[in-house]
Amino acid sequence: MIPQELTSSVEAGPGPAIAPLPFGTVRLSHAIREGAKLANQSPWDRKHVGATCSLGAAGQYVGCTVETGGDERLLDHFPELRTEVPAHEEFGPGTLKLLVCSLNNGGRTRETIADIVEDLGF
Repeated sequence: MIPQELTSSVEAGPGPAIAPLPFGTVRLSHAIREGAKLANQSPWDRKHVGATCSLGAAGQYVGCTVETGGDERLLDHFPELRTEVPAHEEFGPGTLKLLVCSLNNGGRTRETIADIVEDLGF
């Protein structure tokens, strides 16, 4: 049995119900890829019912809903999102979270974003 303090206490997002995974048990790139299979892609600035952005897909995969302004819980699952990363293509340096959001809103597919995140070691 997984201790309560090691799991997300939030409901799964749109799509099939998923049991929360323990914190730190899955790589971010893998969670983006697998979560992308659960719902269509949505850019952060234009929410679509039943769709997720790249971070939303990762959150859904681990059983953590990403809500407007409430993605701090996602940082519990993926603290590497706070990591500073170098510039990538047209996006300047910043946190991994900023890069993933920028790539998503810049029109990259979640599979491409997962590849980039994996290349960065996450």
